[in-house]
Amino acid sequence: DSGDFSDASRAGLMNLQSRDYDYDMLENLGLHADKFPTLRPSCAIAGRLTEEAAYHLGLRAGIPVSVGGGNGMCESVGAGVAQDGAYYMSLDTAAWIAGQSKEPFFDPQRRLGHICTLDGRSFSVFGAMRCAGKCVNWAQKLFEVGSPRAFDAAASNIPAGADGLIFLPYLEGERSPVYDEQAQGVFFGMTQQHRREHFLRAVLEGVGCGLSQILDVLRERGEIPDLRIIGGGAKSKVWKQIIADLCEVRLHDVTTLSDSAATLGAAAAAGVGIGLFDSLSQAVSCIAQASVLSPEEETYPAYRALRARYDCLYPALAPVFHQK
Repeated sequence: DSGDFSDASRAGLMNLQSRDYDYDMLENLGLHADKFPTLRPSCAIAGRLTEEAAYHLGLRAGIPVSVGGGNGMCESVGAGVAQDGAYYMSLDTAAWIAGQSKEPFFDPQRRLGHICTLDGRSFSVFGAMRCAGKCVNWAQKLFEVGSPRAFDAAASNIPAGADGLIFLPYLEGERSPVYDEQAQGVFFGMTQQHRREHFLRAVLEGVGCGLSQILDVLRERGEIPDLRIIGGGAKSKVWKQIIADLCEVRLHDVTTLSDSAATLGAAAAAGVGIGLFDSLSQAVSCIAQASVLSPEEETYPAYRALRARYDCLYPALAPVFHQK
């Protein structure tokens, strides 16, 4: 009978100020609030493991069970982002940039989302891309590239800006900042000089452009010179360097394993719930920044020119995307 703040806010069911359901909205939708579980922080203890559940899991009965949280918010904590003002990037099949804020950032253009933090005290303000690593996997198959390493090697032979070739990474529509399910993927600017390697480079840069658009929206609140980075895409130094250059940001690898961040965040919430830690920030204080990748300023002119053209493409093509 316990629901958590993070999933309720992600689903748009919660009033961010009151930390409770938006009862007026539920009533307008014809939904009965008494059928929804009681909202509690993810760190709260929901109960204890029953005998039956313990038998099936091979665990001891009576173990405290925390309310838990949504995957995205648990991943934020697992990346070590548990203090206001900290930001990180998740680069995987999809991608997003998120930062913790004491107060919500209500964007008049509705380019961002909010998730209540696991302890219920702050908010994760985020912008998400629908396809990131999915674009790379698609291009790897389309252009018959043997491995991710071969993909990176080929892309690294092409200069920044891919000699004018631009990729819009809207293979499944797009979330932030355009929020358009009918947006489509595009290669733009093709000429006879472009080879397979240009297309591979353009895919990496196209995702980087989308992420830089999200970061620009978040930067409307203030400077963001550093981002922690997690996810499978963080294994590619070539791609990380492209993103660092396009976003003009320092990217910090962390000691969290790429596929363990959400699990670690859930464990941190449970640790706070049983009193093992005083706070989420204390629980993840051991997560260190393993290495840092700085942007290469010599790429700025080429990438700023690329971003200027990239930013023009969706507004120009949106009417075509919406034609029936």
